[in-house]
Amino acid sequence: MIKLFVTDIDGTLMADGTPVLNPAYYTAVEKLQERGIIFGVASGRQIFSIQRIFEPVKDDMLHIGENGAFGVYQGKELFHRPLTKEMSEEIVKDTRAMPGCMCMYDTRYVSYYEKGGEEVYNLMKDKFHYHCQMVEDLLELEETCLKFSVYRAVDVEKVTDQEFNPKWKKRVEVACGGTCFMDLVNRGVNKGSAIRTVQEMLGIDPSETLVFGDNINDIEMLEAAEFSFAIGNAREEVKNTASYVGEDNQHDGVLKVMNTLIEGIDQGADIRELLKKYKK
Repeated sequence: MIKLFVTDIDGTLMADGTPVLNPAYYTAVEKLQERGIIFGVASGRQIFSIQRIFEPVKDDMLHIGENGAFGVYQGKELFHRPLTKEMSEEIVKDTRAMPGCMCMYDTRYVSYYEKGGEEVYNLMKDKFHYHCQMVEDLLELEETCLKFSVYRAVDVEKVTDQEFNPKWKKRVEVACGGTCFMDLVNRGVNKGSAIRTVQEMLGIDPSETLVFGDNINDIEMLEAAEFSFAIGNAREEVKNTASYVGEDNQHDGVLKVMNTLIEGIDQGADIRELLKKYKK
C-alpha cells in the first residue's frame, strides 16, 4: 500500500517556471488524500511559491522546499536546516567573484537578492512568484540562509565547475537545480534526507513511498523510495537511478500515475502489478 506520494515540480509536473498547474492535479490530490495517501511536493522552490501553486489543496499537503532544507505538513513546520552564517557569507563572496553570476539567498519565507542581481530577482518574482526582497548587501542580513543559489543565465554548470563547485562540494551539498541554477544547502541536506525524516516522523516505510523527479537534485529522493519514478523528460542520470519511468511532463506523466494508483486502490488491485507497465 502506498502511504506517501511525493513529486518534484519544475521539469516534473510542468516545464520550468510554468505559472499554472493543470487543475486536474488538484482533483487527483484530493482523491489520494481521501484514500489515506499523503500527497507532498519536494522542490528547490521556496515554500511560499509551492503553496501558491497548490493553493486549492495546500492545507493538508506535505511541502518540502529549498531542496530539503525546510518541511511543512498541514501548516506546521516539521524541520528547517540552515547554512551557518559564516558559510553563507563566504558563498556570497565567492559567487560575486564569478563572471555573470548572481546571488539568491533563501530563508524560510523570503528570498533575498542584492544590488546587481536584478535579473534573477525579477525572474523569481515574476515567473516563479517568490516572496522576494532586494537589499543593498546580502552580507548585512541577520537571517540564516536555508538554500543559496548561484544564478547565471547561461553555462552555470560550466562556470561553477571551474573552481566554485570543487571547493564547496567538500563542505556542503551542491546540486544543479536547473539550467540556470547551482544550489547549495547544508551538509546532509537534500530531498532524500527530507523524505527519510518525514518517513520516520510519520511512521512510513520506503516500501510505502512513491516519488517522482527529473533532475540531479531529485536523485537522493528516488533512493529513499521503493517506487521511484523518473519523468519521461528526465535527465539520463535520473532515469538510471529510478525503478520506473513515466510519460513526460507535457503529457502529464505524474497525473497519469496518480490516476492509475487511484483506480487500482478502488479496484483492490496489487500495486506492484498495477505499476509494472512503468517498470524499466
